[in-house]
Amino acid sequence: MVLGEKLFEEKGNITGVKITKVNPVEGVTTEISFTSEIRGEGRFPNSNNLASGIMTKYPHGIIDATWQTRTW
Repeated sequence: MVLGEKLFEEKGNITGVKITKVNPVEGVTTEISFTSEIRGEGRFPNSNNLASGIMTKYPHGIIDATWQTRTW
């Protein structure tokens, strides 16, 4: 493997979006879920992905996110 080598290509769809909190100081918190198909390059395997997470965008522009994924 060489630095900068392409490992995979991923394409998917967002399956759900829910805004859970809007606060002028604490930012906007959103729950997101999606599915995707991963096509590996070289020795990287092909797989499917199901993920969900919580993302917060703060007023100063920083985004903090936590994701849980299931790959098969």
